[in-house]
Amino acid sequence: MAAGPAVFPRDVAESIEAERFTMQPESETRFEVLSRICDAVLIALALLAVPALGASLARIETMGWQPVMGLQVLIALAIWAVTLFRRRLSYGVRSWFTVGVLASVPLSGVASFGLVSSAGAWIPFAGVLGAILLGHRAGALVLLSTVLAAGVIGTSVIVGHRLPDFDLVAYITSGPAWTAQGIAWLMVGGTCVVAIGVLNSYFVASVAAAKQQAEALEQSQREYREIFENMVDTVYRADLDGKILTISPSVVNMLGFQPEQLIGKKLAQFYVVPEKREELLAELQSTHGDVRNFEAQLLDHNGEPQWISTNTRYWKTVDGSVLGVEGVARNITSHKAAEEALRRSQKMEALGHLTGGIAHDFNNLLAVIIGYAELLEDAADSSAPERENAKEIIKAAEQGTALTRRLLAFSRPEMSAAEPTAVDAVILKLDGMMRRALDATVTLRLDLATQDASTLIDAHQLETSLLNLAINARDAMPNGGELTIATANTTIDAVAANSSKGLEPGEYLSVVVRDTGTGMTDETVRNAFEPFFTTKPLGTGNGLGLSMVHSFATQSRGHVSIASKLGEGTSVTLLLPRSDEVPRSLETPILASESPSRPARILVVEDAPALRALAIATLQGRGHEVVAAANGREALDLLRNDAEINLLFTDIVLPGGIDGFEIAREALRIKSDIKILLTSGYALESPTEDDPIAKVPIVYKPYHRAQLLTKIEEVLAGSSGVRKPIAVTRRPASYGRDFNS
Repeated sequence: MAAGPAVFPRDVAESIEAERFTMQPESETRFEVLSRICDAVLIALALLAVPALGASLARIETMGWQPVMGLQVLIALAIWAVTLFRRRLSYGVRSWFTVGVLASVPLSGVASFGLVSSAGAWIPFAGVLGAILLGHRAGALVLLSTVLAAGVIGTSVIVGHRLPDFDLVAYITSGPAWTAQGIAWLMVGGTCVVAIGVLNSYFVASVAAAKQQAEALEQSQREYREIFENMVDTVYRADLDGKILTISPSVVNMLGFQPEQLIGKKLAQFYVVPEKREELLAELQSTHGDVRNFEAQLLDHNGEPQWISTNTRYWKTVDGSVLGVEGVARNITSHKAAEEALRRSQKMEALGHLTGGIAHDFNNLLAVIIGYAELLEDAADSSAPERENAKEIIKAAEQGTALTRRLLAFSRPEMSAAEPTAVDAVILKLDGMMRRALDATVTLRLDLATQDASTLIDAHQLETSLLNLAINARDAMPNGGELTIATANTTIDAVAANSSKGLEPGEYLSVVVRDTGTGMTDETVRNAFEPFFTTKPLGTGNGLGLSMVHSFATQSRGHVSIASKLGEGTSVTLLLPRSDEVPRSLETPILASESPSRPARILVVEDAPALRALAIATLQGRGHEVVAAANGREALDLLRNDAEINLLFTDIVLPGGIDGFEIAREALRIKSDIKILLTSGYALESPTEDDPIAKVPIVYKPYHRAQLLTKIEEVLAGSSGVRKPIAVTRRPASYGRDFNS
C-alpha cells in the first residue's frame, strides 16, 4: 500500500505545493528531500535504540525494574516498528513520530539521571529537526514543549520531590556511561550533519534550477511580449468593474488610442450602445464565461463608431475565482461595409430582375401607344381636337417612358447605348427644363468647366439623374435658395480611389449638384441610395431618384457620394470616367424625308402583333417593301427563300428558342452584305467583341416612328455608327408574353 498524503503546517504545505509546479521534472522536490531526512533520522534512531535498549536492560538487572526503563523499551520497539514499515506510513505520521521520539528520549533520560544524562543533548535537536521536517512553527512548538517538560522535571528534582537514584561518581567514572554518551554525541551530531548536508545539496540544486527557470521565464516573457506587441488583433484584460488593466499596442490600429490612454478606463464608456456591454456580460454568464464573435460598435479616438468583433472569456485564478474578463478583439468595420455593399448589390440585383421585367413589358405597351397615337395625329387635321388628343396621349406615354427608363436602370449591370457624351452640353440642353421644374424662389447657377471633355455614358440616364437631383434639391429648399451645378476635370489618385470603393485611379469629370437647403442627417445619408427609401411625405416621392443616380454611376464605372449637414445644405458629387472619344452631336436628329433615299425590302421580325403591324405600317408609309415574321423560324425561312431582302429589322427576345442575335448571325451567313437593325426594351445577352454582330446598331423601345425611320435611313446609308455593348439582364420567366421585347 502506498504512503498516504503528507500533512504539513500551512506555510510548509504552501511552499512545497508551489515547488511541485515550479521545479523542473528531473529535480528533487523539497518534499522528497524532507522525506529522505526523516527516514535517515528514523534509521539512526533504530540503530541507536540497540545499545540504548541494552543499557536499559543492564540497568534493570543491577537497579531493578523502574517504570521509566519500561518506557524506554516501548520507545525502542516503536522506533523499530515505524522504521520497518515507514514506506506504508504517510510523511506526516513519520515526521511527527520522529520528532516525538527525539523529544521523549531526552526527557526520559533527564528524569532518570538528571543533568548528567547523555540524552539531555537531544532536547534542542528535537526542536531543530521539528523545524526542518515540519516548519518553524512546529519546531518552536516542539522545542518549547520539551524545554517546559524538562523544566517541570528539574523543578521536582530541585524541591526534592524526585531525586535520581544512582551513584553519580560511579556513573561518571563508568566506561559504559562514557560509551553511551559518545554514541549519543555521534548520533546527534551525525544526524545533524546528514540532515544539513542533504538540505545543502537540495538548496544548491534548487538555486541552479531556479536560475535555469528564471532564464526560461525571462525568455518566455520576452517571446510573449514580442507576440503581444506584434499581434494584428488586440489582446486585452479588464477587472470585474470593466477597467482596462492590459491592452496590446495594436489597439492603435483598431481604435486609434495609445495603450496608456486606455489603461484604467472602463470599457463601457466606449460602447456606442451602452446596453451592448450588458448583453456581453449576460452572454458570458449564459455560456459559462466563453463568448465567441460578439459584435458591437465602439467609439474610436475621433468619436467615430467602429465595428469590433471580440472573443471574450472570464479571467480566472488557478482555483477558479473570477478576476475579470480577457479576450481578443479586431476591427471589422471594413468587413461590415463589404457585407453591406454585398447586401445592397444583391438587393439591387433582385430589384433589377423584378423591375427589368416589368419595365420591359411596359415599354412594348408604350411603343404601341406612341406609334398609334402618332398615326392618329398624322391622320387628323391640324386644327382638329383629335390632333391635340393624340399629342396628349404621346406626352403621357413619354412620361411613362421616363419612368421605365428609371426602372431599367436597376436591371442593367452595364451601360446600354453608351456613347461619347459632352457633359456640359447635356446640362445646357436641360437648362430650360430644370428652370421650369424649380420654384421661382430657387436660383439655378451653372458653373461649367469641361466643354472640351467627354465621357462614355448613356446620355439619357445622365439627363434623368440630373433632373432627379434638381428636383430633390428643390424639395429641400421649401423657402427658396440656390442650386449650383458645377463641372470640372479631376484626377483620382490611388489613395482617393481606395477610399471610394469600386473606383479606379485616373482622369474623371466631376459633376457637383449643390443646394442650400435643409440638409440630411447622417442616417439619411447612409440610406439615401437605398431603393424606395424616402423622407418625403407619402405620395410625394417614390424613393427611386437617388437609387437611379447610384445605379447610373455604377454602370458608368464612376462613383457618386453625398456630403450634407443639417441646416446648411447638401452636395452630391458624380464622378464619370473621362474619354478621349469625340462626343456626338446632341441636337435632335433630322427626320427622314417623305420618301426614302433608297427604297428597300425589309424583313420585320416581331412577336407582338400590334408592334409588328405598327412597324410594317410605318415602313410601308415611307415607300419600303416589308415582309414580316412572328418568330425566328419564320424569319430564317424568309431569309433563305427571299434573296431580295436588303435589311433585317428584328426584335432580340423572341419565342421558339431562336432570338434576334441568332437570326442576325444566320442572315450574315446567308447574305454577307445584308443590313441589320436590332430593337429591344432590354437585351437578354450581349455579343462578344469577336462576334460578327457585335457592332450591329440598336434602337431601344419605346421608339417614335420618326426615330425608327431615321435609324433605318442611317443603316441603309451605312452611317449608323458603332453600337456600344448592350446591357446583360435576365428577364424573369414569370412575365407574360403578350408584349415581348
